[in-house]
Amino acid sequence: MLKKLFSLLVSVCLTISVARIPVWATEGQEEEGLEELLFTDIPVVVTSTLIEQSMSRAPSIMTVLREDEIALLGAKTLGELLNYVVGVEVQHGTTMDNIVTMRALRNDDDNGKVLFMVDGHTMNVPRNGNWHSWGLAGVKQVEIIRGPGSAIYGDHAMGGVVNIITKKPADLDGCEVTAGGGTNETFHTSVVAGSQLNEDSGYRFIFEKFDTIGSRDSIIENDRQREYWDPRMISHGLYGAQTNTPGPGWEGKFFQTADILFEHKNAYFRYRQEETAFEMLTNQNRAYLTDHPSTYFDDNWSIETGISFDFESWGKFSIKGWHDDLTQSYIDQSYVDGVRWGRDTDGDGVWDSFDTSTYSTSDGIDDILQNGSRKDHSFFMVVDGADIKYQTKLFNIHNILLGWSFVEHTSRGTDRYYQSSSSAYTPWGDEYWHSANSGEVMRINRSFYFQDLIALGDKMDVVLGGRHDEYTDFGNAFNPRFGVVYAFSDYTSLKVLYATAFRAPTVVEKHNTSDSTRLRYGAPPLTAEEVETTEVNFNTLLMNDKLMLNLTAFRNIMHGLITGTTYSYVSSSGTTWFTTIDANSGRAKVQGTELEMKYLLSTNFSVYMSHAWLDAEEKNMGVKYKIYDQPVSKTHVGFNWNMFENRVNWGCNAYHATERPRPTDHPLYKIKKAEAFTLVDTTILFKNFLPNNALDISFTVRNLFNEGYEVTNIGMARSRMVPTVFDVSRPGRSYFAKATVRF
Repeated sequence: MLKKLFSLLVSVCLTISVARIPVWATEGQEEEGLEELLFTDIPVVVTSTLIEQSMSRAPSIMTVLREDEIALLGAKTLGELLNYVVGVEVQHGTTMDNIVTMRALRNDDDNGKVLFMVDGHTMNVPRNGNWHSWGLAGVKQVEIIRGPGSAIYGDHAMGGVVNIITKKPADLDGCEVTAGGGTNETFHTSVVAGSQLNEDSGYRFIFEKFDTIGSRDSIIENDRQREYWDPRMISHGLYGAQTNTPGPGWEGKFFQTADILFEHKNAYFRYRQEETAFEMLTNQNRAYLTDHPSTYFDDNWSIETGISFDFESWGKFSIKGWHDDLTQSYIDQSYVDGVRWGRDTDGDGVWDSFDTSTYSTSDGIDDILQNGSRKDHSFFMVVDGADIKYQTKLFNIHNILLGWSFVEHTSRGTDRYYQSSSSAYTPWGDEYWHSANSGEVMRINRSFYFQDLIALGDKMDVVLGGRHDEYTDFGNAFNPRFGVVYAFSDYTSLKVLYATAFRAPTVVEKHNTSDSTRLRYGAPPLTAEEVETTEVNFNTLLMNDKLMLNLTAFRNIMHGLITGTTYSYVSSSGTTWFTTIDANSGRAKVQGTELEMKYLLSTNFSVYMSHAWLDAEEKNMGVKYKIYDQPVSKTHVGFNWNMFENRVNWGCNAYHATERPRPTDHPLYKIKKAEAFTLVDTTILFKNFLPNNALDISFTVRNLFNEGYEVTNIGMARSRMVPTVFDVSRPGRSYFAKATVRF
């Protein structure tokens, strides 16, 4: 089917390119309006090849959202922004984190299959691939690759790449202060300041703070322990109904970011700090708390410095190094009174048990938890890395990039247990994990990558490249890329691309199960997940450059997906033991199309539409099924209207997601598909008021018509170990207003 689709797409591309209406300059093209922003001003990107080039010639399927477009969408966070990107779905995991799905590629409860970067600096943490501080202050543009990126970036760039490009000193000359607030006690403030101090030096500073209590519309009807005895909980002495469901879910979130950049000639220094806290809607391995939330914390900081040397006749050489200090922690809810809970904390073979009903409900920890016991989890990670690149041109045909990268990270996890006393929680015992001896693990990744951009005349570019990654704890990975870009004109091109990508096992996946346990149960060592991707893309301008058309067809074949797999062994006494171990037992095939269209009715009014269609099938342990919770199609339509000499902009967006399959092997799911829904958002932006155009004001309404709808919690739904009925009601209508002052 896909071969026929590719053939049809290529035929349509060639036909349209031959019959394409010529480009003639018109008087209106010199006017400032949407035409310049949307069509004739093609973004310059760097994420595809690490070399600046026009997006139409970049050998990747990309979406670029610039500062003005982000403002018109009214997005406060990256999660809200990505919802508008074709082929991208933002869903919810058991920790109520935003789980980004690109073309049906995702993890159950983290973002390990999408690489997140800020100015090329990897933000995914080693433990689980997540990143939670999703602010947009100081953003110049967001470059999104929908497809593989491991041939350049290595780990995580399996489903796609999101690179936030921030403003540099040359982009600023003063200070910009933004403050806003809205529904659910949402507050958002930011300060962006910078300047080019002289010809050689400049600085840039970004501070951003976001805080919300979140929606309280979602109701948790039941939980794993009420419906089923989870073997993982039984092994810890926890049985039966343990929570207060049904009750409200919790979705509060806070993040605070500071980012400082100094540039001097061809060198730079950068410091970034992020603090994040959010309330976990659910917690997959433990009972839910419905009186008070469990809370997740991040406290991360990083430094990066680099320098480049441009030898005109020999090429450009650059080197950078970085240090990341990362801390993740979360607090489990206390179990309700009357639950016996125990663990062998001193290693004497006897469990230390107590009955939570014998303790008072005083918590002493700022009202986060109450009743019974408490468990704190902390994960400490340090990442040190260096990257060296060399770029040169040969014979005006080859643009060659060679790179070498070294990354070392150490991780240490601690579980700390507390019991309640009359006044506060007191320590009960500690458990260090990830290693039986020191509680610390180390992973070293050495990689070499190469790329050749070959210019075959003025119209055709060929990209040939690959990257070899060597890991100390699980093996190697090599990922090639090959692509052809043919430009019929500046605004019409055809791309045919092939690449592979991978995701390395996270620290948790690699070390949650010891080698001795794997050997006992016959489970093989973990290796990398892999995907093989073929893409064809055609984009053009029609009707005197007033209609933009962008059409993509793709196919992903995934191997070795890491999933929980049941293994068994027979002991010497004849007893059969069962356990669930992460293994490379999954396969998947995803094929689909993505269509984007924008039509300029006048220099001040445009409409647009995008549509993504997917055929997504997964295979695990010999069983085939549709990938859960992924809509077959998603459509986005909207308009932008510039009024009063571009001082007022009104944008309205509607998107429709079709029904999504549920886990068919869960008997508690009476309805086998989650409902379809349509949402409408609108933003009105007042720009350049006050003297010197110093004030912007915007108003945003999300879910304008107060549509009632639910989504499936993807982490819970995909767990075959315990059946669950768990849909989450999503927020109703919400409002947000903000003002930006420049001086």
